Amino acid sequence: MKRYIIGFIGIVLHFQVLAGEIKYPVSQIPEALLEDVEAVVRLDESIFTVHSKEKTTNKIKWVCTILSSKADKYAKFVQWYDDLSKITSLKGFLYDKNGKLIKKLKSGDIIDQSYISGISLFEDNRVKIAKLTHASYPYTVEFECEVQFDHSFFYPSWTPLSYEKTAVEKSSIKVDVPTDLPLRFQEINVSPAKITEEGERKVYSWEEKNLIMTKGQAFTNKKIATSKVLLAPSKFGIDGVEGDMTTWKNYGKFIDQLSEGTIDLSPSAINKVKDLIKDVPTKKAQIAKVYEYLQEKTRYVSIQVGIGGWKPFPASMVDEKGYGDCKALSNYTKAMLEAVGINAFYTLVSAGDEPRPILKDFPVNNFNHAILVVPLEKDTVWLECTSQTQAMGYMGDFTGNRDVLVVTPEGGEIWRTPAYKKDVNYTKRNVKVSLDEKGNAKINSNTIFSTLQEGSRAFLVNNSKEEQKKWLYEQIELSDFTINNFSMKRHKSEFPYIEEKLEIDDPSFARVSGKRIFIEPNIFSKWDYIPRKVEERKNDVYLDNSYDFIDTDTIEFELPENYHVEYKPDPVSLENQFGKYSMTIEVEHNKVKYIRKWEMNPGTYPKDSYEELRNFYKEITKLDKTKIVMVNNT
Repeated sequence: MKRYIIGFIGIVLHFQVLAGEIKYPVSQIPEALLEDVEAVVRLDESIFTVHSKEKTTNKIKWVCTILSSKADKYAKFVQWYDDLSKITSLKGFLYDKNGKLIKKLKSGDIIDQSYISGISLFEDNRVKIAKLTHASYPYTVEFECEVQFDHSFFYPSWTPLSYEKTAVEKSSIKVDVPTDLPLRFQEINVSPAKITEEGERKVYSWEEKNLIMTKGQAFTNKKIATSKVLLAPSKFGIDGVEGDMTTWKNYGKFIDQLSEGTIDLSPSAINKVKDLIKDVPTKKAQIAKVYEYLQEKTRYVSIQVGIGGWKPFPASMVDEKGYGDCKALSNYTKAMLEAVGINAFYTLVSAGDEPRPILKDFPVNNFNHAILVVPLEKDTVWLECTSQTQAMGYMGDFTGNRDVLVVTPEGGEIWRTPAYKKDVNYTKRNVKVSLDEKGNAKINSNTIFSTLQEGSRAFLVNNSKEEQKKWLYEQIELSDFTINNFSMKRHKSEFPYIEEKLEIDDPSFARVSGKRIFIEPNIFSKWDYIPRKVEERKNDVYLDNSYDFIDTDTIEFELPENYHVEYKPDPVSLENQFGKYSMTIEVEHNKVKYIRKWEMNPGTYPKDSYEELRNFYKEITKLDKTKIVMVNNT
C-alpha cells in the first residue's frame, strides 16, 4: 500500500511539472497595488552587459498582469533591431489568474516587420511584435528577450514607473561592465545604486518595489518629476569608429569625425553657389539666398542604415539626388556656405514637444535631429534644413528654446536656440460685428497669429481651401453660422505670422427676449479650462515657453437702430505672478467696443502657488462669459 501511495504521489508531481509550475497568481499581488489600476507590472527586469567597445547585450524580462480589456496593450512586447543589432531570443508565456500556464508564444504569434516610417526612403530598422491575449480577466503575460548589439554607442535608460494606470511590483536593472570601460550614470529620484566588483568587471544594480502611478498633476515639469537612471558609456565603438563621451567636447569630436570626407561638392556645384550670391551684398542675405536654393532644390527623405543613422551622406550625393535626411541636408547646406566663405556648424538637437534636456555635466546621446547654425559678427542664424516652407532663422517649437550640441572643429559646445517671448509670440484680433434686431450678426474678423501662436495654421496654410474651411468650421465655437469668405496667408520671416480673415453670417448670434438683446462679446477666445483641485500638490508649478504670450481681442459691435446698452460689466483687471488679464467695454452712441487682453509669464513657481493659478483660470473662465444687455428705446 505504501509503495502505491508513494508511486501515486510521484505521478501527481510528475503531472504538475508537465502541466507547468504555478507562476504569478493574482492572489499574490499586494492589495494596495490593485486600487484604481488597469494592470500590475509584476516584474520589469533588464540585465545589460558590456562585453567590449563593439559588443553589448541586453536581457529583458517583462511580466504584467492584465486586469481588464483597457490594459490589453500591455500584453504586447515590442523590440526593434537593425543591421547593428539582432534579437537572439524571444519567448513568451500566458498564465490565467491562478498562475496556471495556458499558452506559450509560438513563431506564428510574432510579427516581424519593417520599422520604416512614412518619411523614410530606406532604413534597416525592423521590429518584432509579440502578443499574447486572453478572453478571461485577469491574466498574466511573461516575455523574455535577449538583444545583441554590435556597438556600445547606446546604453538603455531605466524608468521604474512609466505607464499610466499601472502599478509596479518590482522593477530593476543590472549593468555589468569591464573596469576599463567605466559606466557613467545619473540618478534622478531613485534609490542609489548597489555596486559590486568581480575581478576585472563592475556590476551596478538599481531596484524599486511596490510603486503606484499617481494621477499626473497639471503644470508639472516631467523632466524633473520623473524617476529614472540615465546610463552612458565613457569610451565606445560603433561600426569600426571609436569615440569618447566623457565630455561634450569629446563627443562633438566624434560627431565631427563622422563627417570627415562628406564636404565634397564638385567644382560645378561650387560655381553654382558662387553665382547665386555674387551680387548679394551682405552675409546674412547670402545665407538667405543659399537657404532658398536648398529649399527649391531638395526634399527631406530619411535614410537610416547602420552608422548612417549618425553619419551624414556626402554633400555631393545630396547635390546629385536632390534629397537627404536631416543630417545630409544640414551637411549639404554647410558645404554650400563654406564654398562661399561662410562658416557654419553642424548641430545636434532633441527635437519635438518634449525634448530630452542636455545635462551639462552628463554627456549622453539624447538627440534625434540635426540642424545648422551660422555665427555672424553681430548675429546668429539658425537653419532648419529639412523644411521647404520655413523662413530662414525660425526654429518654432520643434527645435526652439532648448540647449543643443554645436559641433565645432575644436569639439562639441552647448549653445541655445532662440526662445519666442511675448513681444513676438502673440495673437491680435480685430473684429467688427453688425447686429440687427432679430439677433442676426455679420462678423468680419482680421487676426494675426505670430510665431508659436501660429499653431496648426502653420501647416494648414499649405492645404487646399476646402481643407482649411473644414478646419475653421471645427474650430469656431458659434452655434449656427456660415463662413462666406476667408483667407489665410503666412508671412515668412525670422518671426513669421499668419494673417487670417473671416467673413461670417450667424443668424442666431444674439438671444432676443422681448425688447432686449443679450450677447456674449467674446466671440473667438473664450477660455474654459480650469485645472482640477489638488489636495496635496507634490511638484512645483511649471509653465513652459508656450506660456510667454499676449493675446488681444478688440471687437466692435454696431447695434441695431433704436437700441442702447442697458447693462455692461465694469472694467476688470487681474494681475499676479503668472500673468495679467484685463477686460473693458466702451460705449459710444450705437457702438460697443469690447477689449480683452491676456498675457502669461513662463517659469517655475512654488508648489503652494498652484491654487493661485487655478483661481486665475477660474476668474478668466467666468469673465470670458461676460454678457451685455441691450434694450429697444421705443
